[in-house]
Amino acid sequence: IAQVLLILLFVFVLMWLFPTKSYIENNGTAGAGTGSNSAISEMLFNQNLLSMKDAAREYFTVKRMPSTKGASKTLTLDEMIKKSMVVELVDASGKTCDREASYVKVTKVDSEYEMEVTLTCGKVTKTIKTVVGCYNYCESGMCEKEDNQVTLYQYSKKTDATSKWSNWSDWSKTSVTATKTKQVETKVETEKTGTTTKLTAATAKTSYSCPNGYELSKDQKTCTKVDTKASTAKTTYSCPKGYDLSKDKKSCTKATPKYADKVTVYSCKKGALKENQCAITETKSAIPHVTISFDCTSGACQSVSKTDYYYCADSSFKVSGKNCIKTTYVAAESKKECPAGYDDYSSTQCVKTVTSTKSSTAKTTYSCASGYDISKDQKTCTKVDTKAPTAKTAYSCSVGKLNSQNKCETTEDVYTKVTYYRFRTYTTTPAKTLYKWSTSSNDQKLIKAGYKYTGVTKVSTSK
Repeated sequence: IAQVLLILLFVFVLMWLFPTKSYIENNGTAGAGTGSNSAISEMLFNQNLLSMKDAAREYFTVKRMPSTKGASKTLTLDEMIKKSMVVELVDASGKTCDREASYVKVTKVDSEYEMEVTLTCGKVTKTIKTVVGCYNYCESGMCEKEDNQVTLYQYSKKTDATSKWSNWSDWSKTSVTATKTKQVETKVETEKTGTTTKLTAATAKTSYSCPNGYELSKDQKTCTKVDTKASTAKTTYSCPKGYDLSKDKKSCTKATPKYADKVTVYSCKKGALKENQCAITETKSAIPHVTISFDCTSGACQSVSKTDYYYCADSSFKVSGKNCIKTTYVAAESKKECPAGYDDYSSTQCVKTVTSTKSSTAKTTYSCASGYDISKDQKTCTKVDTKAPTAKTAYSCSVGKLNSQNKCETTEDVYTKVTYYRFRTYTTTPAKTLYKWSTSSNDQKLIKAGYKYTGVTKVSTSK
């Protein structure tokens, strides 16, 4: 009886967990309906999502991950079934899920990867996301990131024992005695203690001056005033035969026409002119040939990319550095133009007026007013007036201060010698080893500061 009761109870539990086909058809599909049927549909849908995620996590090894930041790789449900990674996935109504709309997408984010799993069955679509990478707590290869676990890496730096002298103290008049660990320096300064006054004869200097408008002679004995005026000139101008006199009467001009043939001028609407052709240059970015490898020597695997060379997709272009360049030549436009400075004269000729200029012939006579003498070049008239200069004596001191008796007073300081002391002490610091923890096994900031990775790690719970 007990065995029969257990069997009946087992059958009842199975019927409760797995409803019949007719019950499912009457009560809806995954993501729809109410009661226990809705819960079972959700459970089946989530199990299918987890099956895709687990299969993808096994498939996406380090070599199959995207190598550059922001890059992605996608694996559809159809590809997963063909690779025998999962079996055909069906919903609660027994209908197969969409093979093309369902996929797993992996995107590189810094040193980790974001895995996005999307499943579409009928009208229901769900997506779950997780972060995967090579962590020290992974049993093998890639695994999911545990958000509350942080791996810390230990670094150490050894400091040597140091012995050094301290900085010198300030100078002081207080006496200091030298010891084995104290070094003393002294200096003798001459300091002011009083003043004394001395009298010396002042320096006398006589200066000479002239009234306004007069100039003192080199021997300072004569004041001279020179009144200079321009002489009165009368000039007449003339030109050679065939020339015309200008309005200012200073030049003579004659206009003669000059002819020249029109020349062919080339131009380009596009490109650069080279002789009679236009060189048109096209530039495109060259395509880099990149080799990608992985470096896992420092813990987390990192991709290393290397550009081998650049090439052009179009063979008519030539590679120049990181660019592809192609130059084509077309005939330049041409037209007849006059040389610079010429005007149109006919369809084939140009003309300009050439002006010949000569200085006019001038004849000038000069004269001065009464009392003035004319210069040798007859351009100026001069009259000279002389007077005796005024003398004035001044006293000055090169050193000291001038007093009322025209004597120089100087104040001299009286100095005595004073001894100053300063000292420094000798200190010793023992050797020691400093330890620091970092979240990176290649912490360049600590390495540059002299620290080395010890190989010791620990897992800490993040807050």
